[in-house]
Amino acid sequence: MKTDLQGSSDGCLFFFSVLDRISSCLLLSVPGLQVEGPSGPLQVQLGDSVLLPCSVRTPVPLEELEVEWRRSDSETMVLLFQDGEERGEEPKFRNRAHFFTEEISRGNFSLFLTNVTPADAGTYRCSVHTEKESGDTTALISVVWKTDQDIIVLLYKDGEVLPDSSHERYRGRAEFFPAEIHKGNFSLRLKEVRTEDKGDFMCEVHTSLLSASTTVLLQDLGTLKQGTLWETRLWL
Repeated sequence: MKTDLQGSSDGCLFFFSVLDRISSCLLLSVPGLQVEGPSGPLQVQLGDSVLLPCSVRTPVPLEELEVEWRRSDSETMVLLFQDGEERGEEPKFRNRAHFFTEEISRGNFSLFLTNVTPADAGTYRCSVHTEKESGDTTALISVVWKTDQDIIVLLYKDGEVLPDSSHERYRGRAEFFPAEIHKGNFSLRLKEVRTEDKGDFMCEVHTSLLSASTTVLLQDLGTLKQGTLWETRLWL
């Protein structure tokens, strides 16, 4: 995000998982520039194309305009409109991410992404800058693993893992794969498995507009030696 612009920034944040074909958009608003996105969840399958809507009601003069599409989880630049031109700077999105150039002057900054891959899953931000105002915001996602007795095993919130939120029974034994979270992988690793660990483990994922959950059963501990490492893989 450029900070040297004396401009307005508003945006639309997207979280979508290409594996479960779900996505959502969080509409953001700051005074002076209303940025709009879809009215409901989007769906996309591997290999297909997806349209991420982003528009303003009042067109902005091109000479005052800068539009950034970024991956919010890594700040990777997906696509940039600057000085009246479209610029794709990230190799993995080159030739796959496009504006509708003829629509930009009408306030339509939607992103068209082709040939969607598993690595595309994550959070996306559309930021619109003008010379009059400025502002910024980020998307939030929370993930919690719980037992069937509603005991917290592990919590991810506001961009970080919160191990102190874990019940003392699981503290120091439960962990995420941090490098995989931005890819939509919320798998749980449980170390030093004990007999009392047997049972249902529930994973709940929440964003401002999207909630999803699943349940995994840990059983047949007789096949696991005491103290064994247990992993359950979950992609959303």
